[in-house]
Amino acid sequence: MLTIPQASCSDNLKIVIFNYCNFKGRARRSEFWFFKLTIYIFNLLYLSIFQIIHNIRNDEDIDKDYDIAKNKPAFIILIIINVIFIVPSISVSVRRLHDVSKSGFFYFLNFIPLIGQLILLYYYLQDSFPDANAYGPSTKYLLSNNDFSRKTPFVNNNSNEMQEIP
Repeated sequence: MLTIPQASCSDNLKIVIFNYCNFKGRARRSEFWFFKLTIYIFNLLYLSIFQIIHNIRNDEDIDKDYDIAKNKPAFIILIIINVIFIVPSISVSVRRLHDVSKSGFFYFLNFIPLIGQLILLYYYLQDSFPDANAYGPSTKYLLSNNDFSRKTPFVNNNSNEMQEIP
């Protein structure tokens, strides 16, 4: 088996965005984790920038326990941005489960506190199933059909004997 070269971070994000509502097929680990990491970093940057702006505006009265939920416009923007990414997030999660030969219904394990999320984390961290499964061909591995060192069956018109590839 040959491994398909890994796509860059931006390519993986493009794959997820273009397949934002595709719950069929498979998703590699890199595609899944780059998307999750991007969403996490985006939220972290948004909250950090908001906190810096808040501290600059209220320099004399810095509240270290400030909660973003107190500022309704900033909180609403954060919620809207995260709602936009709910469908692509569920989609890539389901396709990641397909990649390890699990049904997309395993995603509902998220509703079981702690245990369900740990089980899903285990599945998300597993390597891709190397062969084609019920959800499609492998997105990571290809069968090496160009291995000239071994014999392969070629059906000759006159016989069914094994012939070496020229």
